[in-house]
Parts: sequence; C-alpha cells; structure tokens
Amino acid sequence: MVDKTGKSIIGRIDPVIILLVLMFFLINYFGGRNHALFHFLAELVTVIISCSLFLFVWIMREKTENGYFSIIGIGLLFVAILDLFHILSFEGMTILPGISLDQSSYFWLAARLLQGLTFLIAPLCAGRTAKYQLALLSYGVISTLAIFVILRLNLVPLINFDGNFSPVRLILELVISFLFLLALIHIIARRARFDARVFRVFLGAAVLALASELTIGWNTSQAQLTSILGLDLKILSYALIFQIVLVSGISEPQEILYNKLQSGWQLLQDLFQNTGEGICILDRRNRIVQNNPAAENILRAKKNTLLENNFYRFFPIDQNVDFQHAFALMQQQKPFSFAILTRRMDHTKCMLEVDAAPRFQNGTFTGYFIVFRDTTDQYAKTKRLDEARRLYQTIFMDAPIRIWDLDYSKVKKAIDEIRNSGISDFQQYFNQNPEVIEKLAGLVKVNAYNNLVAGMYTRSDEDEKGRRIRNLNQIFWEGSYAYYVRELMTIAEGMKSNTYEITTRSADGKIRYSIINWAVLPGHENDNSRVIISADDITERKQAEQELQASEIKFRLLAENAGVGIGYFDLDGRVIFLNNKALSFINLNSLDYFGKKIHSIVGRKEGVRVLSRIADSAHSGKTLDFEDSFHMPDGDRWFHTNYSPILDHLGACIGVQVITTDITRQKELENELLSLSRFPEENPYPVMRFSNTGELLYSNQGGQPFLEMWRFFETKRLPADIQSVIGAILNKSRSDVIYLNFNERVYSMFIVPISEQGYVNIYGRDITDLKKAEAELTKYSKELENMVAEKTGELLQARERLARQEKLALMGQLASGVGHELRNPLAVINNALYMLRLAKTQQSPAFENYLNIIDQEVAASNKIITDLLTFARIKPANMEPVQIAKLVDGILQKFVPPENVLIRNELNKNTPEVIVDGKQVEQVITNLITNAYQAMPQGGNLTIDAKIARDSLKIEFADTGVGIPAENLEKIFEPLFTTKAKGIGLGLTISKMLAEVNGGKITVKSKPGLGSIFTLVLPVFRQDNGLS
Repeated sequence: MVDKTGKSIIGRIDPVIILLVLMFFLINYFGGRNHALFHFLAELVTVIISCSLFLFVWIMREKTENGYFSIIGIGLLFVAILDLFHILSFEGMTILPGISLDQSSYFWLAARLLQGLTFLIAPLCAGRTAKYQLALLSYGVISTLAIFVILRLNLVPLINFDGNFSPVRLILELVISFLFLLALIHIIARRARFDARVFRVFLGAAVLALASELTIGWNTSQAQLTSILGLDLKILSYALIFQIVLVSGISEPQEILYNKLQSGWQLLQDLFQNTGEGICILDRRNRIVQNNPAAENILRAKKNTLLENNFYRFFPIDQNVDFQHAFALMQQQKPFSFAILTRRMDHTKCMLEVDAAPRFQNGTFTGYFIVFRDTTDQYAKTKRLDEARRLYQTIFMDAPIRIWDLDYSKVKKAIDEIRNSGISDFQQYFNQNPEVIEKLAGLVKVNAYNNLVAGMYTRSDEDEKGRRIRNLNQIFWEGSYAYYVRELMTIAEGMKSNTYEITTRSADGKIRYSIINWAVLPGHENDNSRVIISADDITERKQAEQELQASEIKFRLLAENAGVGIGYFDLDGRVIFLNNKALSFINLNSLDYFGKKIHSIVGRKEGVRVLSRIADSAHSGKTLDFEDSFHMPDGDRWFHTNYSPILDHLGACIGVQVITTDITRQKELENELLSLSRFPEENPYPVMRFSNTGELLYSNQGGQPFLEMWRFFETKRLPADIQSVIGAILNKSRSDVIYLNFNERVYSMFIVPISEQGYVNIYGRDITDLKKAEAELTKYSKELENMVAEKTGELLQARERLARQEKLALMGQLASGVGHELRNPLAVINNALYMLRLAKTQQSPAFENYLNIIDQEVAASNKIITDLLTFARIKPANMEPVQIAKLVDGILQKFVPPENVLIRNELNKNTPEVIVDGKQVEQVITNLITNAYQAMPQGGNLTIDAKIARDSLKIEFADTGVGIPAENLEKIFEPLFTTKAKGIGLGLTISKMLAEVNGGKITVKSKPGLGSIFTLVLPVFRQDNGLS
C-alpha cells in the first residue's frame, strides 16, 4: 500500500507501536489462562515502560526543554517502584512472603495516588525547564515514606470479612479518582502550552488512566474480567505516554536540529552575501578562492574578477609599519589586524581596516579568512576631528579672553564637610570666618590655563617652574576674597554655572577687574573635578564707567540747561528723564513725571501718537524726524521732534531718546512767508512790479485792468504822472500811497521802493468799503475787550483756586509738623495738671478754678492739634452701611445742647441707610451740630431733617443763629478762616474734605440775622450696589 506521495504506509508505522501492540495481545492471550500470570505480566509491562521513560528523560535531560516530559518520566519511575512492590507481594507470588494482601493493596493505592499526583503536577511544568534534583528528591522522599508506612505500621484492613471493600479503601479510591479527574481538567485548561498532537495523546492517556482507575478501583466484587480490562487500559495509557515522549523527545528533536542546522547555514550564507563588510577566503598561497559581493563593491571590482588574485596585491609592503608587522604575523600563520591606505581596482584611493584569521583543517593550515571594511569616510572624519582638536587647543591657548581649566573637587569636598557639620547658612558662615575663604581658594587645583592668563599673571623673568600658577591665592589680593564668596556660594548651592565679577592682581601688581563665567563640564557634576572659567577683563570698562559717571554729571548739567527739550522713554512709553526745557513745554515740575506713561502727561490722543513713534524708532533702529502740532496746556504749538533708539552694549534697543524744539514761531513765520508768497496771485487787488525805466516786471490778474486802463500793452510805457511818482519814490527810497478811481471804486496804490534792485512793488487795495470795515473792526474790538475781561476774571479765579490749593498743601505740611511738635508739651502739661490735682492739700475754690481753666485750655489746644493732624492726614473712607438716624441720636446724646437751644430731630427709622465711613461722617455731623450751638449764643432752634434725591440723602442742619455774611460764605470752607475768638478755622475745612472722601459734599445757605442751613449730601446704600 502506498499513499498519494508514493511512500509505503507500512514503512511509516512506528516499530515501537507494533511491538507494544504485539506484546499487548500476547499478555492477554497468556494472561487469560492464568489471572496471576496476567496480572504479573501487565504490571511488569507498565513497570518496564515507566523505567524506559525515566531512562530516556534522564539521558535527554540537557536537551529537553519541556518540563512536562521530565516530571512524567521521574514520577512514573517511582510509581513503577511502588507497582513493583505490589507485583512481588500479590496473591500467588512468593517472592516477598512476609507481606500481606492488604499491604500489597496499599502499594497499589500508593502507586495510583502518586500517579494521579504526577499527572496533576506535570502540566504546571509545561514549557519550563524541570529541576531534576528537586524532583528526584521529592519523589524519593514520598516513595520512601509510603513504603515505610506500609511495611512498618499496622494499617486498617482494606477488605472486610464479608469480602467487600472497607470504608478506608473506598475513601482512598475516591481520592485517587478525584486526583485523576482533576489532572484531566488541568491538562485541558493548559492545552495552549502543548503541541496539538501532544495534547491529544496526553489527553487520551489521562482518560485511559482515569478509566483504568475507575474499572479496577471500584471493582468491589473483584471480578477477574473487570480487573483484566482495567489493566489493559493502564497498559494502553502507558503506551500512549511512551510513544509521545519518544516521538517528541527523539524523532522531532532530530528533525528540529536538522532544520536548525539548515537554517543556520542559510543564515550564514545570507550573512556572507549581504554583509556590508568585504569577506575573502584565501588559500595557502594567499589567492582569493571565494569572496562576497561586498568585497567586490569595496575594491570596485567586477563580479568574479577577484578570484584567483593574490589578495595582497592591493597592499604594497612598504606602505607602513602596521602592514609590515601584520605581514610578519601572516608568515607565522597567526591572526592579525591593520589599517592601510591603498588603491582600488579603479585606482581610486581608499582606507581599509583588515582583520585576518588563519584557517585550519584537521590541524593543517589551509589559508586565511579576511574581513575588511571601507573606512575612508571614517578616516576623513577622524582626520577632521584631529584637526578640530588641534584647532580647539589653538583656540584655547590663543583665545582673546583668559580661560582656566580648574579642579574644584577638594573645594566641593570641604564644603560638603562644612554642611555635614551642621552649617546651612553659608553666606553667614563665610562672613564670620573669612580665613576659610582663603583656605578654600588654596584648595583649587589648576589643570591648565591659556596664554593670556600666563601673560597677565606670570613674569617673563622667572623660570618656567616659578611662573607656574598652582592655585588661586597666587593671583588674589585681599580684596579678591570678598568677590570669591560668590563662587563658593555657587558650589554650596549646588549650581553648575554662574557669572560674577572679581578682582585679581596681575604680575605687575595692578588690580584687574574681570567678569567670570564659571561652569562645570558635563560628566563632572558630582565632584566638580573639571571646571572651565572664562574671564573677560573689564578693567578698562570699569575705568570707562567711572569716566562715564563723571561725564553723566556733566551731561545732566548740559541736558538740564539745554535750549531744546530732551527726554528719555522706555519701550512702554514710561518717562525716564525730562530736562527743564521739556518740563516747561508741558508745565510740569521735576517730581511729577518719573515712571509715568506719556499719555498721562500729554493726554491720550497726543500720547498715542508719541508712543507709536517711539515704537517705530525702536523697531526700525533708525532716527525719525517729525514736525507737527501738539495740543499743549497753553494752546496748540508746533514742535520739531527727533526720535533716536537707545541701544545697549549688545545692540538691543532699550529705550528712545526724544529731542524736541519749539518751532511755533518759525512755523508762524513760514506760514506768513507762504501766505506772502501766494499773496500776489491770490490777491484780487493789483500787485505789480515796475523798473525805474517803467518796464513791467510782474503783474497779477488784479493788475490787468489797470494796465489796460493805462493802455500799457499798446504803448509799452506808463502814464507820465505814474512814471514820475515811481521815479520820485525810488529817488527818496521811501514808500508812498497814491489813490486811483476805477469803475466807480476807489483804490489805494501802495508803492514800495526796492532801491538796491532798481524797481518798485505796487500793491493796490479797494478802499471803498473801508469805513464799513472800520465799523466792523470797532465792533469786534469791543467784543474782544469783553472777552478779554471775561477770560481775565476766569484766570484770576483760577489763580485764586491755585493759591488756595497751595495753601492747603502748605497747611497739610504745617499741620503735620506743628501737630506733632505741640502735642508733646501739651501732654507734659496735662500730666502736670493731673499731678497737681493729686498733690493739692487744701480745698481752695480759686485753686480748683485755676486748674479747671488749665484743663479747658489744654483740651481746646488738643482739639486744635487734632484738627491739624486730621487735616494733614485725611484717610481713605472705610465704606459700610450706616443708619444715619441712629448716628445722629448718638451724637445728640453725647453733645447736649445749651439750655436755651431747642433741638428738632426729624430723622427716624425710615430714614434710608447711607454707605459711608461711620467714624468720619460722625466727625462731620458733630462739627455741624456744635457750630450750630455756637451760632445761637442767645438761644434758638436747631432742626435736623433729611430728603432723598435719586441716589443721595440730603441731611439739613437749619439753625436760627446769627447767620453768615455774604462775603464770608465762600471763605468758611477755606483752611485757617474763622470768625470765632477761639479755634484755628479747620473744622469746616476738615468736614468738607471728609464729606468728599465719602462720596458726598457740604453746601451752605445763610442770611445774617436769620440763621444758616448746612446741607450734608451722602450716597444712599442700595442692596444691589453692595460694598466696595
């Protein structure tokens, strides 16, 4: 029989399977005649299979990667040992006569328990490498313990007297069945770890083992046929395990190994053909017997043209010493390597790195393996790198700034030790221990420095050893250490770079100023063993700064007194400097401008224009010129303004300089000149120019009718009388006027001589409407006089308000100073008064009266001082809702009116709340009420009422006192104005200021002899507006 491929199917049947099948039938044939013989042979077959499996697994243990096979093989070995004890002690066997039938059955049960446990554990090791020693030890201990227990202990009988199984036997059989069932489930659950065919075979073996156990274990009647069936199932189960282990462990591994060898060979072939390195195989005579494509590509050779060529034709022996050494090793049949510059087949140069290893076959030298690679590009890069390294060294040594390579590892270690000693504030520590700074400077190791360092800090007359700088103390002077603390703080704070100034002493003893750039090289951050310091000498800059400072003083004096306006602005339009002239343009003093934005000084419209030009100059980097009009406090004025960018030392714009000149008068003159230049053509009246001979030099359109009237175009000359007048005027060099009648109009002809040039200008004018114009001019003159008078009054009022404001400011300063100066002696007087009261020993009315007088005067003085201080320091209002009616009631209770004054308080709980500062408003109302009391020395009525007007509450205080004269009504709120015998006139001033601070105001109406009405207006509190 053959299959579709033509191969014999019989030839493909495993001989082991045939043998096992044949053995199976023989056992059943002979065992059927004798049950004891069948039992012996069946069990013996399973024991042999188990031992064979173990031997196979043990022999293949280093090649077997699946731990499942290993555990099955080891476990079944110890199962076979227990089965062997069972066979030798079975009924009818006389080999172990001292063992009972129960003990033989216990060996059977122990073997089955161990088999079930093995089937349960084995899937856990699938896909893992088994630990053979641990497995052998574990199974050996379990088997030995089972044998000892069975042979030495009196165990419970497994069969009752009636021939049935005992409960113990039933329990053990149940446990064994459960183990096999659990193992079956476990194999199914872990099927992914097995090959599909292996899984099916092991699953079948487990099913057969479970069926064998159920058939034999639960054969309570001990029927021989059932027992035979169970043993047959057991043999089949073992046969399946043996077959799959043998196939998976021998046949398939060999096939896999062959496939791996084939794959490895193919991989080597692919590597040989596709590697980027050239490979040549040489024979004993150094001829190329095989090469890969990369070798042909590197050497620019055509395909197969390298074969049979001597490989060393590419390498002349006189190339270099490395090649000569390699050639000598080649003669000794030893490995060698070298790099050489050679020529390819196309005569182009290339750099090759060559590695060679000798080939031996059975101990006989057969040639060389040569591997080489094209390093032409790498060689070029290395050459450039060497050039760069030399260039770097040259740049380091010849750099235009001083460069140091220093080792700060000892300094860092010392600072860490200081920190570990408990010091955390290093700045304070260095300030308190200046000697430590010098010590740490001496720990710095100088690795290298460039020529500029050597030139500055070493003397040429010293030998090389004497000139060597070993530490920083050699170049420091006593002033250097204060700067050096910055460097130590950099290390203490864990920083890896810093920039600071320092002073050092050069070899000639001069002090040098330097900007230090201190940086730890990457890779040395842990110990600071490599620190690069670049020092830029700024000594000349420092000297220049000192000179600049002196120049700045001179410049400021010059700028302050320059005849043009000069200003400096930052890029946001904030004022940095304005000179006196610029301040005069905008009417500011020198304290009002600094830090303000330009639009807050000249107004938003003009500020936007200036700010835009500042930005344009800054962005363009160019100087910009403008001529335009600005609205100034004293009117529109023309300025010529120059905007120039201010650059820092890096060329970045940091601000703009503005220089401006008031050209208002120049513009006016230009406009006048422009107007005059257009005057002849625009003038409807005649404008003419004649020479002394009567030649017409110029005439506008207005002069044409007169020329026609004179028939000048026909005669080419002027009338005799006109020519005579022109001659006379030129002779006298004095202007004159003649009058002409033309078309019922009267013209005045104003003749101006230009004697130097020999001609006259004639300006004609229609004076018919002159009288009317004079009348209009008189009218306008009157209106102008009235307007001037009105504006003069406004100016006087503004000047008066300004004077009051200056007075207020002066009073504020005076009040603050005087208040503090007077309060101290008043306090002393007050204390003395208190001591006098304590010290008086007799009850004297006069003495008590004098004390009261002093007390009253001190209180009055103290009130004056309090008013002064309040006036000087008006605080912002702390706004909150206040019940004004309740506030007024409290004041009236504290300040009881005189007996002859009647109070009518119309305020009640329905009076709306106001949002004010309660304390400040209480002071205002108190002052108004006490003023009303004092205004009624003969008695009278004081009425307090309130009215709501939109969002305000008007509180009126109407008295029937003496009233206020009309000339004093506008003065009563001015500071220091008073008509009282006592007081300094600040009460109403402070009240007015406090009312305004709280968003209100105070007004007054009064008639002498009838009384006064003071109205306090305050903002009403609304729920929707809240508190500010």
